[in-house]
Amino acid sequence: MPEPTKKPSMPIIGIDLGTSTSAIAVLVDGRPELLQDPQGDRIIPSVVQLMSDENFLVGAAAKNSSITYHDRTAQEVKRLMGTKEQVKLGNRIFRPQEIAAQILGYLKRSAEAKLGEGTVRDIVLTVPARFENDAREATKAAAEMVGLKVLRLINEPTAAALSYGLDRLSENQKILVFDFGGGTLDVSVLEMFEGVLEVKTSVGDDKLGGKDVDDILIKIFRDKYIAQHEGGKLPPPSRDRKLAQTLKEGAENYKKQLSFVPSVPVDMPYLTHEGGISFDLTREMLDEHLEEMLMRAMGLVNEALSRARLRWEEIDVVLPIGGSSRLLLFRRALEAQWGKPIREYDNPDEAVAKGAAIAAGIERQAFEDTHKDIMILDVAPHRLGVSAIRQVGPGQFIDGYFSEIIPKDTKLPATQRRRYGA
Repeated sequence: MPEPTKKPSMPIIGIDLGTSTSAIAVLVDGRPELLQDPQGDRIIPSVVQLMSDENFLVGAAAKNSSITYHDRTAQEVKRLMGTKEQVKLGNRIFRPQEIAAQILGYLKRSAEAKLGEGTVRDIVLTVPARFENDAREATKAAAEMVGLKVLRLINEPTAAALSYGLDRLSENQKILVFDFGGGTLDVSVLEMFEGVLEVKTSVGDDKLGGKDVDDILIKIFRDKYIAQHEGGKLPPPSRDRKLAQTLKEGAENYKKQLSFVPSVPVDMPYLTHEGGISFDLTREMLDEHLEEMLMRAMGLVNEALSRARLRWEEIDVVLPIGGSSRLLLFRRALEAQWGKPIREYDNPDEAVAKGAAIAAGIERQAFEDTHKDIMILDVAPHRLGVSAIRQVGPGQFIDGYFSEIIPKDTKLPATQRRRYGA
């Protein structure tokens, strides 16, 4: 069991800012606990709505009214972090980090409703392992906009492994984390030994997530509409955002149901003035459309093992996290490769936030006795370097040549020097 924590002056907080959902956790007596929002939700939709009075609505209330107020609602903004994309809500324009700040502010207020006003300040915040530096800086900026101080950004798979490993720190285990969230798929390989959690490698795809599964389901819906209405087509999202939101919510709902049952009746009768669609959606039907995604996902898994120089038989634990990891097609593929059944250690939606709270406890030296020396050894998720001019011949130069300084998977912190001459 975890050791008691010291009593710091401020609560020890970890936040999982997710593409589809977010969560906030606090460390209490060495154990991370998720906090509820005013609606009683611990897993909170990452949805922001600009109301007519110019105030913001966040969470389930915003999601539940997103069809009615589709032009004032923002979702999946995490995919835009670090870009120059803009988000239009009503007649106003926002940067992605400004929308993310509304989610973080809501989480902060929800936590302070239980912990006390002004008590939530220093936090550990999670990000996808694949996040580029611009996206990481934008995420920190969003936190700072609502008065949060980010002690550390920790990669989501590392946080999940930390949540799993807190009760097993004395064990020597090799862990594969399959983080299949709403916006990205990250695969990390870690080793746990003598109180140390060492990341070996992380690979990922920021265009492979639950949203992409939703898009496949939406295509199935659109194809069914054509078949059931003699070639009539549904208007594209750009022409009918309300319809697009209806299809999206339907996709999310039926996707979740197919994680538990082999088929589900789809009944969406009022898509247009001509009617809607009605058919039985089977897990087999969805799986056929997911084959290409499955190949990409398993390719990442094998790449991670190769980079970590490990074989499947050397992996002790497979941790699927993120809502999309419940899709049986992917889980069964992992089990087939590993040759073992996957155990359910924690709620896959909660593991990242809990791990973030544990990481916050480490940062603030809150653990006592056997847990006081817990260490997280991370690696560079990308290769780092500078743009340079390279001479390729007498009087011949290549502009914009990438000169690598720190290779991917270099242990952090890392220092390298390279001299460039004229």
